[in-house]
Order: sequence, then structure tokens, then C-alpha cells
Amino acid sequence: MSIAVCILFIFLFLYYYRKHKSRNLDKLDIPHQSPAQESIFKEVIQLAKDNNPEFLTRFNEYCPRFSEELLKVSPLKISEIRFCAYIYLNFSTKEIAEYTFTSVRTVQTKKYNLRKKLNIPGDMDIYVWFSKLLK
Repeated sequence: MSIAVCILFIFLFLYYYRKHKSRNLDKLDIPHQSPAQESIFKEVIQLAKDNNPEFLTRFNEYCPRFSEELLKVSPLKISEIRFCAYIYLNFSTKEIAEYTFTSVRTVQTKKYNLRKKLNIPGDMDIYVWFSKLLK
């Protein structure tokens, strides 16, 4: 009986860990300086969710140094910068796949390729790396 209870706790722990893993990551901490900046942020999030072509333009208005700092690390295509912006905004793999109409496996592959291209160490979380990019 005690073994069954232990196994149950292990499964509950794994379920909780996977469900809430992205919440434990360092969140994007950009101070909102004005209500206008706050409305741009909300608009950027909505454009990302809608997979709107205007997303990257508005994102660059919201966070102008992001693309510059990213391009200092490595030359990237526009589509890669757009993908990096999704990561910077702390969207999960599943959310990115849903918003860009791709599979989860495709998003995982893109993350892997970005790690190689940007020389992100394997032991560092990619979300943490992007959050520290502008600091």
C-alpha cells in the first residue's frame, strides 16, 4: 500500500512540475514606464497570439534594443528574430506552436538550432538567456 502511495505522489509531482515549469522561469521584467508603453505591450502580445505580420515591427517599437543586441551575438534571419521575440516574451513551446501554426516538434527544433547559432550553453535555460540579453 505504501508503495502505491509513493508512486501516486511521484506522478502528482511530475504532473505539477510539467504543468507549472514555465512559471518558475525568470519572467520578463521590463518596467512599464507609462500607460502608453503598457498598451503597446498588450498590443504586442495580441499581435503575437494572432501571428500578425506587424508583430515584429510593434515589438521593435516596444523593445528597440532587442534586435540590435541579438544581431551583435549572431547574424539572424527576420524569421529567427521573430521566433526569438516569442521566446523573449516568455511564450512556452506549446504556445509558440499554437500561435505560429506549427508543430511542437518544429518549435523544439527551432530552439535547438537557435541554441547552436547563438552559442547558448546546454545547461542554461533559453528563456533565462533571452531575459538576460538586455541586462
